[in-house]
Amino acid sequence: KVQMNSPILWLLVLVFGFYFIGEHGVLNWLLLYCKDQFGMDSNQASIYLSMFSGTMMIGRLVMAPLVQKWGPSRSIQIFGGIGTVLYAVGIFCGKPTLMLVGSILYPTLLLFVQQYYPSSIASTATGTIISIATIFDIAFNLLFGKIIDQMGYHLGFMILPVSMIIFYLIVNFLIKK
Repeated sequence: KVQMNSPILWLLVLVFGFYFIGEHGVLNWLLLYCKDQFGMDSNQASIYLSMFSGTMMIGRLVMAPLVQKWGPSRSIQIFGGIGTVLYAVGIFCGKPTLMLVGSILYPTLLLFVQQYYPSSIASTATGTIISIATIFDIAFNLLFGKIIDQMGYHLGFMILPVSMIIFYLIVNFLIKK
């Protein structure tokens, strides 16, 4: 049985929650961001979204052997660090670097959970963590429209790299414990 009062559970919920905000925020809002912030037409903006999705697929496929070799923790530290830096640079620096925004960590995060739970409850723990963490994504999407209305796309979109940085800090805290 998954213990709901476990600090590890809640740290993993935060890891997934902030990761979901970063990854899903791009999937849900990048097209509108490119159109509003950079004046792109739908065709141009969809290229950036396609690049994001394409790099996820290729990265997960190509990097899988390294994840298998290094294990989830080391892989998340390396790929998560590089990815978070590129993601943040891509968004903070605007249109010239937007192509750097990518994400390949989700499958590795699923493996990461298995390091904290015995195999007899790893699937239940993973499902619990993902379900609770999805609330972050839902809350973000509920609030994002209001944030955009008040702050504009440029400042509002900065929530995404900040979420990825928080994700990376928490995951490294967990790895070191």
